[in-house]
Amino acid sequence: HLAGDHRPVAEPLSGGTGGQETPAFKKRVLPGLGFESQLPLRTDKSVQRAMLYFFIFVVLLIGAFGPVPPPRVTNPSLHDVLETLATGLSFVVGSLALVRFYTKKEGAFLFIGTGFLGSGFLNVFHVLVSTGLVGSWTPLETRDLSAWSFTASGAYLALFLFVSWISWRREFQGKGPDNPGEVPVYLTAGALAILTLTVFSLVPVTAASFPGSPIPQPGEFFPTLLLLLAFSGYLTKGKWRYDSFEHWLAISLVIGMMAHGAFMPFAAEFHDADFYVAHILKVLGNTCVLIGLMASVYSTYRREEEAGELAFAANTALAREIDVRRTAERVLQESEERLQDFLDNAHDLIQSVSRRGEFVYVNSAWLEILGYSEDELKGLTLQDVLHPSCLDRCAGFPRCRREGGPLRREHECPCQGRGGRGYPEHPQGHDRRARGPQGNRGVSGKPPGPCREHRGRHLVGGSVASVNHLQYRVLHGPRSPHWPGATRP
Repeated sequence: HLAGDHRPVAEPLSGGTGGQETPAFKKRVLPGLGFESQLPLRTDKSVQRAMLYFFIFVVLLIGAFGPVPPPRVTNPSLHDVLETLATGLSFVVGSLALVRFYTKKEGAFLFIGTGFLGSGFLNVFHVLVSTGLVGSWTPLETRDLSAWSFTASGAYLALFLFVSWISWRREFQGKGPDNPGEVPVYLTAGALAILTLTVFSLVPVTAASFPGSPIPQPGEFFPTLLLLLAFSGYLTKGKWRYDSFEHWLAISLVIGMMAHGAFMPFAAEFHDADFYVAHILKVLGNTCVLIGLMASVYSTYRREEEAGELAFAANTALAREIDVRRTAERVLQESEERLQDFLDNAHDLIQSVSRRGEFVYVNSAWLEILGYSEDELKGLTLQDVLHPSCLDRCAGFPRCRREGGPLRREHECPCQGRGGRGYPEHPQGHDRRARGPQGNRGVSGKPPGPCREHRGRHLVGGSVASVNHLQYRVLHGPRSPHWPGATRP
């Protein structure tokens, strides 16, 4: 359809039979336009993707609590490289998410893009604190502040990811606007980021890490809880089954939950293995969201391009149809005018009668010879113009017309004009023309002689040929060849 249920993609399709998956892309030929659509018919991949999420969770869980102790990393500069890479990815992902939002406004992308940008600014502060480029804190204060800034950056991003699902939920239930205002979201995100930086800069924060405790950094469970809520929300949304972006977002949420819930809380030292694995997983999580956004932007632009091609094809077909229809209407009008001109100028009496005997059409010769006007014709029936001597013989004609039955034979009856002036019967197809209203006279009712009969047949044949020839020219144009077998009058 050209308009229409206008979901941008097809509904999720069930998996193929025999263990084969339904193709993700199919050609769809749009009827009447000659246009092949390459829009994706997305496949339901819930089983494969759910197994992938579970596999990632199990592998990371074994890596965090497995029997093999993690090796110790002795390269402190690795942390700075990982955090710089994660910061750059946050800015790229946030910008791309906002581009996706302004391409086709969906509230979830607004919150996701804002969350990544705000998290990127907090990551900048985390890098500056960890490298000692700003502030004059002691090594213990630097460690605690670095741990708190890492937790705050993760919690900030997790909060906006969870709010993005809430925004979609409100839109789906009709409790919120389809396109939330960007300005309030930007102001709230900026105020929250500034407040976090102000607290870390002015308020002394300590006791972020407890090296002797079974859980050295328990504050990491707060972003873990937010990420778990966001992951559960997007799972219930169900779009991850066939949408590339939400699939990669779900992978990022699983990786983020394990980074903040299985590795970073158990990092006893500032540069141990759990510490670095958590930062590597942070980079991987941002990369997964970037891959999903690139796939989403590509699909969106491709869909918009094909929608434009579809609209162009539809407009072209519509213009062509309008042109054909105008030409047909002009030809039909010309044909009707030629036919009407022939009927109006014919010397024979031509009439069309309804099933109830009412006159639908009479030509000018009919009105002139019988002496009736067009206003008087509205109240006349066929019985009114037949001679009284012929009424019994032609009584079955209206009934046959009403019931749709055939006429047993042709009847020729005398007619009477205005004022009861009579016109005798004459053979079918005989010359019925008269000399005018005052001098009208019919042909004698006697059987015609051989010469008159031959002349009548000749006139009938000429009239039939003329009508056939005119009908053919009206239907096929004035330059068409003659009707086969017909003779020109």
